Amino acid sequence: TQIGYRSIALSGSNLSNRQIELIGGRYTDLVLFFDSDDAGRKCEEKICEALHASTRIKCVNEHEGDACSMLAEECSVLIDEAASPLVRQFAINK
Repeated sequence: TQIGYRSIALSGSNLSNRQIELIGGRYTDLVLFFDSDDAGRKCEEKICEALHASTRIKCVNEHEGDACSMLAEECSVLIDEAASPLVRQFAINK
């Protein structure tokens, strides 16, 4: 548990299909919190594509800096403000 949330650390942005299967088989609700760089967005997209049919997913919005160097309060705010990928995509395309 990190800052009051059950969490999984991927230790990078490479995610195998087996890891996706394990996550999808265990959780029905996910909040994805990756860095706001190309690698983070690609990993987020891969998980959303693989699990959107079986899992409720929210994604932390774009943010400055590395998630590992943020204060707990900053992380909590971002998690609380997380939106579903469809809502975010709609807002971006507006």
